[in-house]
Amino acid sequence: MSAAGLLGWHGPLPPERLAAALGRAPWRGPAAAELVAAGGAVLALGAARAARRGPRALARPGRHDNQAALAGELGADPADPAAVAAAAYLRFGDEAAARLLGDFALLVLDDRRGALLAARDWVGARPLFWGRAGNLVACGSEVKQVLALLGLPLRPDEDTLDAYARADTPPLEATFVAGVRAVPPNGQVLAAPPAAPLAWRRSLRFAPLDLPLPEAATAVRVGLEVAVARRTAGARRLGAFVSGGMDSTSVAATAAALAARGAGPPLAAAFTTHYPEVPACDETAYARRVAEHWAVPWYPVPFAPAEVFEGLEPAFALHDGPIFPAATSIGKTMDAARAD
Repeated sequence: MSAAGLLGWHGPLPPERLAAALGRAPWRGPAAAELVAAGGAVLALGAARAARRGPRALARPGRHDNQAALAGELGADPADPAAVAAAAYLRFGDEAAARLLGDFALLVLDDRRGALLAARDWVGARPLFWGRAGNLVACGSEVKQVLALLGLPLRPDEDTLDAYARADTPPLEATFVAGVRAVPPNGQVLAAPPAAPLAWRRSLRFAPLDLPLPEAATAVRVGLEVAVARRTAGARRLGAFVSGGMDSTSVAATAAALAARGAGPPLAAAFTTHYPEVPACDETAYARRVAEHWAVPWYPVPFAPAEVFEGLEPAFALHDGPIFPAATSIGKTMDAARAD
């Protein structure tokens, strides 16, 4: 799995701050592309990609599930995801992200307008943060990077801490650091100094369906096949996390069915985390049956409760705030996948 990230700013930036921002999140990767314009710059880090279209510079990590279809509509190179995103911005402007399907974060520096646009996909799979200090607006994939670009000290956000102390849910824009906000899922921020930045969430509506159950089941099956086919297109070695619950088993079975019809890559392996000391939550039998039915090699990954909470201190420091404890299981599962 390749690391990727974004950095971008609009306004006057002392050069030493960029070096500091890159140094605070080396796991995002080095600057793979730096597109500089008169008003600022955008950087693609690690595996992220960048493109320039005249006075407009764009960078994004992630993927576009509808990349081929969108490239055909826009006359862009389907092999270049950044070029497809740039073409979408030229055609659709600030609402371009609404046309991109997949998980991504997006930064566009438009010197023609004197503006920096930051956007995320509707689920919010890729992180993106922003802040402002005077006429400088900065964005980055990590809170620490935004602080470094702005030259601000690390101070806790008291409102966020209070929300956690009360067991309340903080706003989607909240972070644990004063002066830095998150671009929310399905949201974007438009900064055009000296005016105050504008933040909003794109409209997201799903058309209601009133169908008999057999027709509804068919519609769900077709939609799931389309989604899985888009997500797995081009996979060189496809694996699946299969918890044993309805969601993951449906996705894995759909991927295997597509492969059996020659409409997708084969599933090379399935992985299931389980907790032998907590048998009440053991769903490995369901995961194993799905894997056996489709003849997919299956690897259970056992965890003890102590392992789930192991290493939370460095995780807290890395991400500037608490994380869901189960996130620590990803490392062990990925180790099992690499060993396969």
